[in-house]
Formats: sequence, C-alpha cells, structure tokens
Amino acid sequence: MFKVKIKSNIRAEVINKLKKTVDERFVADMDNQVVGEIKRLINGGVSPVQSVEGDRRFKKYKDQDKYPGKKKAKRPVNLFLSGQMLSWYRAVKISGVRISFGIPKGAPKDVKDRAEANNVGTVDGLGQVAIAARRFIPLNGETFNTSVMRKLKSLYALRIKTLISKK
Repeated sequence: MFKVKIKSNIRAEVINKLKKTVDERFVADMDNQVVGEIKRLINGGVSPVQSVEGDRRFKKYKDQDKYPGKKKAKRPVNLFLSGQMLSWYRAVKISGVRISFGIPKGAPKDVKDRAEANNVGTVDGLGQVAIAARRFIPLNGETFNTSVMRKLKSLYALRIKTLISKK
C-alpha cells in the first residue's frame, strides 16, 4: 500500500528496527481500530473498499423475504445474517512488516465460501446475478476507502514513530 524510503547514516539500524513493525500488539490495535472501522461501515451498508465499479453502497438484496425469520431489513444491506462471517473478519500478521485484512485461512469452509460469494458475487446457471458483489475485501487494483486508510496510516505512523524513537 505504501512504502518508506530511508536516506540516513543510520539506515541499517533503522531498517532493522522497522522489520519489527508488526507484532502481536500492533495486530491487536489494527483489529480494534481498522477492522472496527471496516465493520462499522459494513453495518451501515457502505463498502469499505474503493472498487473499480465505484459503488459506495452495497447493492440491494434480490429477495430479502427469503431470509430465515425475516432477519434482513431492506436497508441497509449490511452482510449480517448470522454474524458468523463478519466475526471471522480480522487482521492477520503476515511478516514483520506486512499485515493482511480479511477472513483467515483457518476459518471454516462455509465462512470462506460466504465471504467469497459476497465479495466477488455469484451467477446462476442462466448467467444471471445470483448474489451481487458486495466488496468488503479489496481485490487486486483496489484499496480501502479514505476513512479506513486514514486509520491504517495513523497506526503505522504511530508504530514507526515508537520504533524509531526508542533507544
């Protein structure tokens, strides 16, 4: 998403410190703030992703009456039926400098299937849209929206400041 270039006499020392940017505490902060913002947007029916389609709000339900116990209201379209899929949405440490957001590999298969269907959409046998794409995890060429990116950059800036200023 963004890169940091260092031009200094103490470059090697700073680079070694920055390789420890992502730790368990940082992941927990990301979970609380960034994932919290993502879930807040989803709950309001707004996509946390700036997609190539440019849709800000999730597309309406094709047939909201078919959901069990009338659990779905017409608006907002918020991807919340049982809550199971969104409960698995989290930040995951990839390496000392990388973090990932989404449904982890250890999630149950049905959760991963729901996430895939909601994120990219599905079509039926006739080629018609069965589930509209409601992007909540960015694909290649996409990014999170401004409010999510602000929180993300703010946490990274705070973490880098802490790492560099330590003696």
